[in-house]
Amino acid sequence: GPAVGPGPRAWAPRRLISLPATYVELHAAHTARPCEACGSRPEAPALCLLCGAVVCTAPDCCDSMEGSSACRRHADGCAAGAGVFLMV
Repeated sequence: GPAVGPGPRAWAPRRLISLPATYVELHAAHTARPCEACGSRPEAPALCLLCGAVVCTAPDCCDSMEGSSACRRHADGCAAGAGVFLMV
């Protein structure tokens, strides 16, 4: 028969992470964190609001790896492709 790949990942409802009261606190808490994909300190970080991971969004970093954006790859593994990110 025809080859069948893995089906779509199941998505379960999730809650958003808790955020500080002010953007200044959020910025201070997350801008120095390393990217989960490449380990570098992102010039343009994005915070996953589903799990709290930080990923790069600069086109010359993780976005050039593996042919898709770091946010897209993270969302695929974190929430079956449903991504909710805040640019920090």
